Amino acid sequence: MELPSDIEYIKTKSIKKRNSKLEFPMLELQNWFFEKYGIKPINIIYEILEHNKKPRLNIIWEIDSHKEKFILSSDKFNEKENLIINKFKKITKLEKKFKTENLFIIYSHFSYVALIEANEKIKESEIKELESYLSEFGVWKIFKHFSSALCILNTNKQLEESKTGKVNDIITEKYRELISCYDEFGYSTDVKLNLLFESKEKIDKEYGGNLSNYFRNW
Repeated sequence: MELPSDIEYIKTKSIKKRNSKLEFPMLELQNWFFEKYGIKPINIIYEILEHNKKPRLNIIWEIDSHKEKFILSSDKFNEKENLIINKFKKITKLEKKFKTENLFIIYSHFSYVALIEANEKIKESEIKELESYLSEFGVWKIFKHFSSALCILNTNKQLEESKTGKVNDIITEKYRELISCYDEFGYSTDVKLNLLFESKEKIDKEYGGNLSNYFRNW
């Protein structure tokens, strides 16, 4: 999983903010993506892995829907990967610095890591304020969790009700409003926030109310 401190994210963020741009051969491969599939990744990173010396292409999509459009386009997924590898080999055939034997592909999502970064910037005082505001809906504690949050309700009954009632929507929307304050690219308005829910009653019963033990077994 990429994190805001990872070099791949930092490089892609620079492209998103137009402080840098793709160059040969990644620009040519990006343009080929658009011609072939009508969608293009925001960044493409080539590297040789240290542990096995294999070459890798990291295809970085801006948001999930872009990858979905790529997946749903014609050609089977394995065939797509072969086409990408063959195209890269063709583009770089005269460039000795690009090793392509045993080349493989991974995929990343820029928006997901951008939301992790936004989430990390939320202050604990803001979390406490939100907990207080949502206490009428049974909220006991809220913990930031990667690109969303873990919301602990007081009782199992409230937890069960949150799965089908309006409480889930209300809590999620309020958390969306909070994370949007730090979301410089506006992804929180387009990407679904999948909050996790738990109950204090369960934690009290199964972990003696010890949150450290609960998170250790999470």
